[in-house]
Amino acid sequence: EPLKSQEPFSSPKGEEFWLRRYGQNTWLYPAWPLDLTEHLSALQKAGYSTFVHLTEHPPKGVETPKRTSPFNWTNNIL
Repeated sequence: EPLKSQEPFSSPKGEEFWLRRYGQNTWLYPAWPLDLTEHLSALQKAGYSTFVHLTEHPPKGVETPKRTSPFNWTNNIL
């Protein structure tokens, strides 16, 4: 069954997501925010110099968990 734009759905682990369509593109969003600001100095040391803060407001019905994502920052794969 196709997923509906701007309606929450859950992963097999129970994590909530939602999607939004822009033309032919479909963007998939987790319900929790991603914040890497505490790693800004490490990113600058790694050579990154441009940083952008984007806010995408979730649709009604999508509850934001009280956590953020480290976006694999702690994987220690390097």
